[in-house]
Amino acid sequence: AGARTGELAKVEIADFQPRTRQVVLGNHKTSKSQRDPLPRRITLNDEAMAIFDTLCLGKNKKDRVFTTSDGKPWATRSLPARFNRVKEIAEQQNIGRIRASITIYSFRHLWISEIIMAGVDVATVARMAGTSILMIERTYGHFRNEHLQEAQAKLDRFREDRRNGQAQSS
Repeated sequence: AGARTGELAKVEIADFQPRTRQVVLGNHKTSKSQRDPLPRRITLNDEAMAIFDTLCLGKNKKDRVFTTSDGKPWATRSLPARFNRVKEIAEQQNIGRIRASITIYSFRHLWISEIIMAGVDVATVARMAGTSILMIERTYGHFRNEHLQEAQAKLDRFREDRRNGQAQSS
């Protein structure tokens, strides 16, 4: 859902709002730089809802949603090493070709790229991802260039119409 790995690692059971299908991040990256910090709301699809429902079952409100197999909260520093282990297992089991350069953060980039390609406006994407419009445009602007193509097509039509109009008056 566009959340940063560290933000997800800190999510507590109380942050999960099943009725609204959201996770409310009160303590997120940009909350520290905002004068009046606003919580960020992550909207969950059916698959994410099922995961959260399962992970929250039987836990207390202050418990973390994401924990290790022995019940300890995810440590943000150890997540890259754990992810590399998952990649190794996937390669050993011939699940498919795994890019060496893929990281946990790659999934955030994938989510932002896909939501932009799906046609969601940049302001909404920035808000959902918890970042600025400028950063979205700078990093992902190449995915949304239809407006540039439309502008060129308008100019081409204008020029063609002008040529045809001039040809008719001669």
